[in-house]
Amino acid sequence: MPIVSATVRLISMFIAAHCMTVGNSFAQAKSPENLKTRVAVVDYNRLAAEYKGLIEKPIGVNAIVAELDCWDQHRYLAEVDQRALSRIAVKEVNKTPFTPQEQATKKHLEAESKALFDEYLALQTIQNPTPANMARLKELSDREQETSKRIKDRQAAAKAELQKQRQDKRAGIEGEIKAAIAEVAKAMGIDTVVGCDSLLFTTVQVEDITEAVLKKLKSRNDQSASVH
Repeated sequence: MPIVSATVRLISMFIAAHCMTVGNSFAQAKSPENLKTRVAVVDYNRLAAEYKGLIEKPIGVNAIVAELDCWDQHRYLAEVDQRALSRIAVKEVNKTPFTPQEQATKKHLEAESKALFDEYLALQTIQNPTPANMARLKELSDREQETSKRIKDRQAAAKAELQKQRQDKRAGIEGEIKAAIAEVAKAMGIDTVVGCDSLLFTTVQVEDITEAVLKKLKSRNDQSASVH
């Protein structure tokens, strides 16, 4: 009987100790310190301004400029020849090697463009032009006017393209910024993140995680650039 009583007492003591441990853990979990919400702020405008992806030149702008410059410099070529020469100009801007055929085409069309320009100037100086002279002058003048119109139309289309590209990129960047904010907040145990221009008053301690988010964004952007 004494042995049984000792065993019962040990079991009772174990149960009591376990209950105290559970009670203490529950009380600690419910303590004000652990229930306190962690709040952070970010300077969203700074994030948007400093994120490198926001200020990068739109993709393809150099090709568009090269195309338009080529048309402008070779106004008296036929349209098909202008387009052929502009494709080569775009390859040159993009540092893409020419084929031997493209090199020969470039040399031929540039020489023809110069000859046409000289012809146009010469026709304008003729004192008593023949009907053939006048017809040829009109043909070259029409080419120049058509080129001017095509350049204007291309500029308008390019402006719309680049505007849409900027809007798409801005929307993508906003998503990347929000994702980085969420990732940093989660890693730091932050419960709520607000913009620094939105927080007017609070009684809780607030952390500024702008630098941490910028570091995350720049790291992600550098990794993306290395892939491409």
